[in-house]
Amino acid sequence: SCTTRNLSQSLRLVAEMLQSPRFEEADFAREKQLQLADLLQGPDRPTWIAQRVFRRLAFDSPRYANPLDGSSREVEKLTLDDVKRFHRDHAAADRTVAVVVGDVDVEQAVGVLESTLGLWKTRAPQEAVPRGEIGVRRERDVLYLVDKPQSVQSVVTIGRVVDARRREESYFDALLANRIVR
Repeated sequence: SCTTRNLSQSLRLVAEMLQSPRFEEADFAREKQLQLADLLQGPDRPTWIAQRVFRRLAFDSPRYANPLDGSSREVEKLTLDDVKRFHRDHAAADRTVAVVVGDVDVEQAVGVLESTLGLWKTRAPQEAVPRGEIGVRRERDVLYLVDKPQSVQSVVTIGRVVDARRREESYFDALLANRIVR
């Protein structure tokens, strides 16, 4: 996010980060410790608990039921080489879409994109990671309660898993509906 007058400079920085990330050991160690601290504090936060329980209840497949932020054990094992490998395999020009929204002249925006990100030519490995079955549980009209003694806050999570991505015409409808309900 940037002001219109800073678009060119901002995209130059984004292009530099994508094409030549520094991957400093000290930065990695700091971010890893922050993630571990967040995972350690998570069980004290009702929202954190609700998100984790919802995923486990909504999905049969471990790939989707597992928390997005991982576990302490998983994060502890991560190395800087793992991050570099992930960047190499996933942060590739042929897997990236740039969207510019705002008070921007279209021709100017295209020119800036071509002069910055247009030079980025990386390709992701041809082997696509198999998506696998989502494994949605089909239980309906079920209420689950998670007791968090001494909690001063309650969280209500209501959800239903739909696979709108497989039916592309309804994907954006589902995204918008989800934003409205949140």
